[in-house]
Amino acid sequence: MKLSIKWMLALGAVAVGGCGQITGPAPDPEPTKVPMPKPDYFDPKDFVTAGTPLNAADDASKPNYFQLDQVLSGTTLKLIGVSKGVLGTSNIYHLEGIVTPEKGQQGYDQTIKTIQDWTVGQHLDVELDTKYPFDNDNEKQVQVYFFGSGTDKPRLLLNRMLVRSGYAVCDLDQATSANVEGWLNDEQFARQHVPPLGLWSTGIFTTIAHRQPPPTATPIGGANAASGNGPGANGAASSANGASAPANGMASPGNTSVSAAAGTKKPRHRKSAGASGSSSIPTGALPAPAPQ
Repeated sequence: MKLSIKWMLALGAVAVGGCGQITGPAPDPEPTKVPMPKPDYFDPKDFVTAGTPLNAADDASKPNYFQLDQVLSGTTLKLIGVSKGVLGTSNIYHLEGIVTPEKGQQGYDQTIKTIQDWTVGQHLDVELDTKYPFDNDNEKQVQVYFFGSGTDKPRLLLNRMLVRSGYAVCDLDQATSANVEGWLNDEQFARQHVPPLGLWSTGIFTTIAHRQPPPTATPIGGANAASGNGPGANGAASSANGASAPANGMASPGNTSVSAAAGTKKPRHRKSAGASGSSSIPTGALPAPAPQ
């Protein structure tokens, strides 16, 4: 019979110390358990690139805030500066870093309505791209911030939330300082959600931006996401039929009387994205939704 080294040492200790109760060797220590990482939650402060503020509460040379005047397209808004309650001039601004359906394309009306639902009656903050202030049409490239609903009323970036909610994809052609690379995580989140968020189930992003359609296999949210138990339950606009629904924390004003001046903007034709399609986007570290 072979004895392990530990047993031999234990018997030797008994022989040296005299007779007594023979006990086995101490058990091997268990390896330190690695704590399970807590899931990342959607953070509205992620993937934000500060620009030049076009409004300020304490600067007499700038409006205190902006209000929505018209939605000209999914990426073009007419905004009015407001100073001490007095309306200023309405100007056109381009939402940088994103691509949305044009008039006549599937999903155009849903995108317009989503922007209206989130921003009508809101005090908006607008930041101009400091490095690339104008787009190819010589319009000011901006990022627009609005405030979500709920007790904390988070400050949300409209450009990014349209991507995360499935009503836009990242613009990989237009020069921009916006953190489009970070927004690709939100794009992948909306695409792989169960069911796909926003317009992803329509196939429009395959047409206008050369993105691959949503996967048919179990995606990021897992099988439970569709029932509200998975990562995709709260982080973006999600409804069983993919209809327009504000994202978690989104404002949903009842007044949607702002007009969508359809067709007043010429279409922005996107170059082929080629290998930049969603299949090449890393799937790791995707932002999970904000907790309720």
